[in-house]
Amino acid sequence: MTLLLDPQMLVPPVDATELSEATHFWNRIIRWASDTRARLGPESHTLVFTHYAKFGYPNDRLDMRVPHLSREYQAALSRLLSRVLVYDVDSEDRTFAPTYLGDEDAHLALQWDISGTSSAEDPVIGIGTSPENWSDATASVVSIAPSPPQQLELCFDAGATLAAEQDESVRNYFKGFRLHLVGGRPDANVLATIVETTGLSEGEISWIPCEKAKPPRNLDERWGGLRATQDITICITGRVGHATSGKAKVAATKAGVTHLQVESANDVCGALRQLAARSTEQTDP
Repeated sequence: MTLLLDPQMLVPPVDATELSEATHFWNRIIRWASDTRARLGPESHTLVFTHYAKFGYPNDRLDMRVPHLSREYQAALSRLLSRVLVYDVDSEDRTFAPTYLGDEDAHLALQWDISGTSSAEDPVIGIGTSPENWSDATASVVSIAPSPPQQLELCFDAGATLAAEQDESVRNYFKGFRLHLVGGRPDANVLATIVETTGLSEGEISWIPCEKAKPPRNLDERWGGLRATQDITICITGRVGHATSGKAKVAATKAGVTHLQVESANDVCGALRQLAARSTEQTDP
């Protein structure tokens, strides 16, 4: 996954003459260079490269008022300028909401590069940028017209995990699993949300209907052949009696599968996300 870099973020502001301001700017560039998702679009690359060429780049070493960071910022800038997004469609104008506050050249370059993201080999999920470059500094996404893309996430911190990456992590976790629900009646909207959240097909999700007054038959037998490496069970406790929720837990324990309990069907996806997150945390070094 790729983050398209905002060219305005790579050009020092004209008022960054104080050592503290210049240090802040270049430290941010150094951090972005360490984020391997970050790439410049070809229009933005031309804009940024042209700016630094005025100072002798790449033949001469840059003198950017922060001698203690000279080696680091030179290397960081070179890494970023070597990462150029490749796309094969004609560039087009785009409008943004919230409004982009960068200068006219950066605005146009970003529009054209974003218009090409639909044909990029690596999916572009967001823009690496700065809050001050947008009319709403608290926004997490920018809407784009005309699409594609319809919207991109705004990433203000190098290395930050975006929602699209979290969603992909959840879907990766559930690959190869089957889900087994018991409680209430199958709900098409809930099923659709589960499919979207987990990436599973409807054929990999079974839902045994039952109510408090109508417990399911032979639940222990129906769940008796489940496997820990393939199956996850979920009991919607608000729609079943205590006896049924108890049987569901016992059956899942005997089969050795992960068992979740939720109060309502609307809580299922949240529980699945938490399960994936806990598993990821346990496997991370």
